[in-house]
Amino acid sequence: MHVPTKLSITLSILAVAGLAGCGSDDHAPKGASGKLTQGPVSGAAIYADNVSDGVRFTQESGEVSTTTDANGNFTLPTVPGYNHILVSTGGTDTLTGKAAIRMIAPSGAANVTPLTTLVALDTTGLLKAKIQALGAAYDTDISLNATPALLNLSKSVEIVVASLTASITESAGTAVVSPEQHAAVQIQAMQSIAASFSTTTEELAKPASLNTAMTAAVNAAVVNINLKNSNISIPSGQGATIATNSVTAATTAVLGAGMVGSATSAAITGITVESDVITSSAILALAEAITSNVAAVGTVAVTATPTGYVAPSIPVTTVVTVAPTGSTGGTGGSGNF
Repeated sequence: MHVPTKLSITLSILAVAGLAGCGSDDHAPKGASGKLTQGPVSGAAIYADNVSDGVRFTQESGEVSTTTDANGNFTLPTVPGYNHILVSTGGTDTLTGKAAIRMIAPSGAANVTPLTTLVALDTTGLLKAKIQALGAAYDTDISLNATPALLNLSKSVEIVVASLTASITESAGTAVVSPEQHAAVQIQAMQSIAASFSTTTEELAKPASLNTAMTAAVNAAVVNINLKNSNISIPSGQGATIATNSVTAATTAVLGAGMVGSATSAAITGITVESDVITSSAILALAEAITSNVAAVGTVAVTATPTGYVAPSIPVTTVVTVAPTGSTGGTGGSGNF
């Protein structure tokens, strides 16, 4: 009978340890964690889009990515070694059961929401403080930790963006508008809202003032989308209707019907849990607001997305966490998205 020697036992242990560790990256530092939410968005791709290189709106080889779980949570598997923003693609809003809109966030944001999208697209640097004046961080988990004023703003923005996308889809008929162009249109709408809100003197906590600011934003969004998409022409002149329908539906759901059109500020203290206020009846009302907005827009002139479509370049704000090649980096900057 063969009796193992101390040497053979030692070699065997080392061999097993080597096999167990082969290819393992368990000790590699994980990347950012957070939640994708408009309500919580399940099954969405989240990737760190390189703002120093590559094509925006496109997840490319080498860009770190993951998928949100059933509650919208995500963790990037590694820390991106390049300057980036976080970008979402696809997924389902678990509160409404509807497809999620495209959302982005500056690197360093705690979560990805419609509000982080506005901040990432605001090149003036003014909007972040306006959002946080509503009582919570711009990158808070709006499904659990938003104030009533903050949640009302977020839902109003979401309905506007979903309405513009639905208007294009409704009129497209047999013309195929690619998912990439749909996503780009949503970001273009958000870009216009961010630009308009960053300079507005309206108080965003007041439903009446939010409606005024949103009207200007929607009118700008229609111009922006038409300018940057040769195959899409949205009729102008319905900004006020779209804004009013969107803010009314959001305000009714979040603050109650008595606050619709009010010049009184919504609460900027206290926490609103989104699932408590977005009830089944509220979900129906939000869907009806989108339907009403589509009807208000009317027929959109749409042809198929051009072959080889490349989304227009849109400036973004990002926290510079890694110095680009040939650069010294810094604490903040912008790229083209």
